[in-house]
Amino acid sequence: MSELPIEIKSTAGRRLRQGHLWVYANELVTPPGRLGLAAGAQVSLSCAGKSVGRGYFNPNSLIAVRVLDRQIDAVLDEDWLERRLQQALDLRQGLADPTHARLVHGEADGLPGLILDRFDQLLVAQSGTAGMDAMRPALEAILRRRFPRSTLLWRNIGPARRAEGLQEAVEVAWGELAELHPVVEHGYRFWFSPRAGQKTGWFYDQRD
Repeated sequence: MSELPIEIKSTAGRRLRQGHLWVYANELVTPPGRLGLAAGAQVSLSCAGKSVGRGYFNPNSLIAVRVLDRQIDAVLDEDWLERRLQQALDLRQGLADPTHARLVHGEADGLPGLILDRFDQLLVAQSGTAGMDAMRPALEAILRRRFPRSTLLWRNIGPARRAEGLQEAVEVAWGELAELHPVVEHGYRFWFSPRAGQKTGWFYDQRD
């Protein structure tokens, strides 16, 4: 946790109170480059002296801070991350087939910068931010415990990473990955390329 909260302007404070999760670089009272914080650093935020939440910081991005928790004393560690992941999984319990589904959808699940898709025993993750890159070891530890027979593929590519000043890479964290992998949609089986497909390889976000 930073020694002192980062002060944000009143316009950003109003948006955060309305549920928005981003603070832009020009909405910080002190310019990002003068804060002396590394990309991915966890920070506390205040507006007019009042605490408004905690998130992670990137001085290289137009979106300087992405809020993770409204509690100023929240500890954004592995336990916090596992609780947030469990909330996302609980929301999907009513799906017809939760073994083939998007498990985490970024800000919608309170995890800005993270996409996590499940294709039975294949997990495909995408980190689009420096802050989520910093959380990767904790996330991998959680996924290993919860899905011990899985393969985890990171597809960290795309314009979001370039906007954050991050390198792009496609890599297997663990497990065996075939060139083609099956996915089930409404009882029908299709095949896709986890490494070469777009985004995470399948468009779960466009399901009917």
